[in-house]
Amino acid sequence: MKDSRLFPVALMYVGGDGVDGATRMQKLVFLGQEEFEIPEKYDYEPGPFGPYSSELEHQLSQLANKGLVEVSPVRNEVGNEKHVYRLTDSGILLGKKMASSDELRPYLDIAEEVLSEYGDRPLGRLLGYVYSRYEELTICTELDTDRLRDPEARSQFLEPGEKYGQSKYLGGISPEESHSMRSSAKELFSVQ
Repeated sequence: MKDSRLFPVALMYVGGDGVDGATRMQKLVFLGQEEFEIPEKYDYEPGPFGPYSSELEHQLSQLANKGLVEVSPVRNEVGNEKHVYRLTDSGILLGKKMASSDELRPYLDIAEEVLSEYGDRPLGRLLGYVYSRYEELTICTELDTDRLRDPEARSQFLEPGEKYGQSKYLGGISPEESHSMRSSAKELFSVQ
């Protein structure tokens, strides 16, 4: 494979419904690079939600500008905006071309593996996995990682039972204050 910039297209094509959210897209491409056989193309650095690649964000914008990807802003359950990525008709044609090409088919095969392993995980569980495994890329997090580990939590920012629009940070502190009180992701995810 010579151009891993096609990997996001492969993820959307194999997933059928696209990829639900920029954070999920970032993590799925990251895991494809780290744990599967796609050559590393995107440089990742610590971001507010773990590993982040500005190159990938730029590539997704280029794919949208070329008419291959549609980016739809939607509100999640707590009222925050997220971007849903779906292939346009032209993007689907590119996916079909990839499926019939010996050179490009491996992108789809790896996308199937990544989605099989991580695609159905709720975002909190996906982030929990990434945060525990790739600690060095989570040092700038804005997430309340205690909530991230809690399977009953609806959001890392809201108390259970709060309605969106009335949110307050857990324990009355912001994610930045929470981050400054902890020294590492290992400490955040250790069992006490």
